[in-house]
Amino acid sequence: NKQFRIKKNITVITNPIFSETYNANFELSSLQKSKISKWKSEKKVKILNVANLKPIKNHKTLINSVKILKSKGLSVSLLIIGDGILKRSLEELIQKNNLEENVFLLGRYPALDNIFLMSDLFVLSSTSEGFSLALCQAAKNNLKIVSSSGAKTTELLGDDYPYISKVGDPDDLAEKITEAILNPRVQIHEEAILNFKEEVFYKKYHKILK
Repeated sequence: NKQFRIKKNITVITNPIFSETYNANFELSSLQKSKISKWKSEKKVKILNVANLKPIKNHKTLINSVKILKSKGLSVSLLIIGDGILKRSLEELIQKNNLEENVFLLGRYPALDNIFLMSDLFVLSSTSEGFSLALCQAAKNNLKIVSSSGAKTTELLGDDYPYISKVGDPDDLAEKITEAILNPRVQIHEEAILNFKEEVFYKKYHKILK
């Protein structure tokens, strides 16, 4: 077996949050415009999720948590941005539970800053996930955040963040969403967000290449 020596001067470069200027010319369809209008016009708490529609993102648990919140009389509206293989099955789940006025599948929409600014709460429901840039964007835009324990959140949210739900448990997720809605936003350290800024990303690369 070959032996490899690992140098100690290793620099970790995280993925950055790129500027939205690259996506400024994206055109929404009339259906997308209608969904956004319904989501933001209602006198409901506006929840946002940004994730591809695939099993690991666990949208089923998130949608079922909205059903629970609705049954308890909490007025919420969920916008899911992303596309993928589960689109049809999630549409059926929404229809089955009469959530057409509470859950909206928007599809692909790269100009996210506009949507983050309209939102009250960001929810990440993944069964497993590395560091989420969407989560970081939510923090950058001062949103309240609820995340599943399957996502790596410590680097951004810290060890004692209160709104971390059990993976695949819609009741617990609904409880954490309720707590986040009713309580003040938990302050996130500004230094954590700064690490993912575009200019920090370029500076680190420039330092390595010098």
